[in-house]
Amino acid sequence: MQRTDYTIHFTIKEQSLDVIKEKLNNFLKENKDNLVFDENTVLHHCFLPREVVKEKGFSTDLVDFLDTICPNQVRWFGVAPTLEKSRLLMLNNLNGMDGSAIFVGEIKEGVKEELDLAMDCGVDIIQID
Repeated sequence: MQRTDYTIHFTIKEQSLDVIKEKLNNFLKENKDNLVFDENTVLHHCFLPREVVKEKGFSTDLVDFLDTICPNQVRWFGVAPTLEKSRLLMLNNLNGMDGSAIFVGEIKEGVKEELDLAMDCGVDIIQID
C-alpha cells in the first residue's frame, strides 16, 4: 500500500532553505517509485502558518516552499498548549496512519527533539542528509 501521509522536519537555522529544497527534491526524484507525492498526499508539519509568518513580518519563503511540495497540508502548530505536545500529537497521528516522517539536513535542536519523538512513537523515518 502506498503511503499518503508524511511529516516534514528541518531547520533553516545555519542552513539555507535552498540547500533543504535541493536535498529534498533530489531525494524525491531518486525515489519517485517508492515515495510518491501526488494529489492524495498529505503533508503534516509544525511550522508557523502563513498568517502568523506575515503578521510577524517574516519571509514567506518557507511556507511557499511547503506549498510547492504538497498543497494538502495539516498544520499542527498551535493545536496543543505547547509546541512539544503539538509535535507529539502530530507524530502519534502519523503513526496511526502508517505514515512516514521525513527529516532533511542537519538534525539539531527542535528537529532533534522531533526525531527522538518519532522514534519513540515508532514512526517510519526517512533521513535525508
